[in-house]
Amino acid sequence: MTLVGADDGCRIADGALEGPWRTPRQLLARQHSGGAGSIHDDAVAAGLGLGAGTIEGPTHFSQIAFLCARAWGREWFETGCLSVKFKAPSHAGDEVRAALRWPVDPAGLNDVWVVKRDGIDVLRGSASAGPSQTATALRQGLLRTRRRALGGADDAPMVGRTSGRIAARLSFDARLGALYPFSLNEKLAAMTQPHPWYTKEAGGTSPWGRPVVPLEMVSVLLRHGSGNFPFPADYPFVQMFAAQEIRLHAGPLFVDCPYELEHTVVAANQLRQLESTWIHTDVFAQGAMVPLATMLLNIVGFTGKANESSPRTASGRA
Repeated sequence: MTLVGADDGCRIADGALEGPWRTPRQLLARQHSGGAGSIHDDAVAAGLGLGAGTIEGPTHFSQIAFLCARAWGREWFETGCLSVKFKAPSHAGDEVRAALRWPVDPAGLNDVWVVKRDGIDVLRGSASAGPSQTATALRQGLLRTRRRALGGADDAPMVGRTSGRIAARLSFDARLGALYPFSLNEKLAAMTQPHPWYTKEAGGTSPWGRPVVPLEMVSVLLRHGSGNFPFPADYPFVQMFAAQEIRLHAGPLFVDCPYELEHTVVAANQLRQLESTWIHTDVFAQGAMVPLATMLLNIVGFTGKANESSPRTASGRA
């Protein structure tokens, strides 16, 4: 286990390993995600009662991964799991701090959270590392959703749909299209908590001899490679991330390495003012059958009226 360093801005306080206060940057203001617009656009977000365009939720993963790397070292990069629910939006200029319950249980789930200066939770969940497949709260929530959906008649017929294998690769310089209009290099320049192993210049010093894909960019790689699966191009509702889990089974994932993705809709149901869809994604080496990593993502489409929304009821993450 790696203890907190003297010069990395972390501290141990009140039973938690806390990172420094950081100010995430918004990189999705120019996102195009269909006819309904993007939650990261100021006008769209304001219409939903969220004030201004929201910071993309996985941006905060780098602050949490920074702490987890301190706790588990190399094991975090190879078999780490981060599982969170997004609670409230953050915006450009907000200061946020990540925390990890301390000391960690090396073989169990450990609470993580990101909080704003005013005390509002941005996200909460768990982090773990190692080969154990402990059932996270998010997985348990999915099971409850499935049970409810099986008893309902209004559930989306898209459940069970799969994308088939999709080729995906993340390079340093390539722009990532309408959903993610930036490159990895641009993200690294804006990242709230960078690590030398993520970079072209120092990635070769990692234990694997090559640059590692940051956890927040694993999310981007998997969504960029999906073509907005399973939603049609004219999907009429603004999309938001409600919850997300990324688990590395045999990581890390590497920059400029060819992968294959397979997405499957595992649950869908209608909530008040929201359409909720759960998507499971496997990441494979080319031609392989055993996944290197998996992602569980709960996406909601906001179907309610703008004046019935609030920052505490719509997380605004994508």
